[in-house]
Amino acid sequence: LAPVPPGTGEVVLLLECGLAPTKRAGGPLGILPALSPRPVAAVGALLAANGSPLASTVLLNDVEDWARRTLAEREAWLLAKRALMLAAKEVAAREVKKKRGKTAGDLTRLALLALEKPDLRCWNTLPKSFQACAVRLPAGPHDLEVLPVDAGGQPAGNPVRFPAVEVAEGKTVVLVARIVR
Repeated sequence: LAPVPPGTGEVVLLLECGLAPTKRAGGPLGILPALSPRPVAAVGALLAANGSPLASTVLLNDVEDWARRTLAEREAWLLAKRALMLAAKEVAAREVKKKRGKTAGDLTRLALLALEKPDLRCWNTLPKSFQACAVRLPAGPHDLEVLPVDAGGQPAGNPVRFPAVEVAEGKTVVLVARIVR
């Protein structure tokens, strides 16, 4: 990057946009986790100073895509793990059947299978994506706004306002904003 010109400072916006997907039961017999995206209107933002849009955010990390790829990479392991768990439960039910009779064995099998559920733990509060942009402004106070935009670049929600942000000469101001809708 070029040096900051005299009489100016830099503003860096770090944006957390949307919400990461949640997990639900899916896969064969509903025993594997699957992702459910949470749709949002805003897919990015513009950084505006004193009413004038100056820069668009760029994608740093797509958390939803990362979660999808990670789950896909682990699918074979998760399926194998579930198969082993089901086999162990079947062995336990057969042992009960040998010792306590057919009805006890069948009830044990049903109870153990009813308890079989996928691991649905996830980070529900993570953003769908992390984005950023940077602008250089004259030193002094500036009314800054983060303007959510949809895929077509149109407004997509209420702005996040940062009134009277003091931009110092040769310094960097970091703003962090979150757009959930």
